[in-house]
Amino acid sequence: MLGLNKARGKYIVFMDHDDYYTDYDFFTKAINIHENANSPLAFVCANAQIHNALMDKRTILDIGQPGIIDGIKFIMRGSKPPSVFPTVFSADALRQAGFYDKIIFDTLTYYQAALHGYVYIMPDIIGIYRIYG
Repeated sequence: MLGLNKARGKYIVFMDHDDYYTDYDFFTKAINIHENANSPLAFVCANAQIHNALMDKRTILDIGQPGIIDGIKFIMRGSKPPSVFPTVFSADALRQAGFYDKIIFDTLTYYQAALHGYVYIMPDIIGIYRIYG
């Protein structure tokens, strides 16, 4: 939460130590989508490959039809990225959701932020989310 409170940019990205990006243009693409959107976006998210490290099994969780969707409809679908790392959040949407004074985990981060704008889903697979179990 300290890092979030110190952040001064328009966009916020969360990343855990065991996740990594394979699409090095992801941030540029996501920020361009934010900047050129006709409606305020709560976040831009993409697909990621899930790597079960213990079983050495890889799968892709398809988060749905690419394009812009109303935040409430995004929540109602129930499909989201497996982690917050394949997402560029609007700092304003996170502020409006009250993120600067409480800790919220991945699913709630998506759902709370989605209440404060539209969501853009990219079709790209932009990185690896590793799990150990």
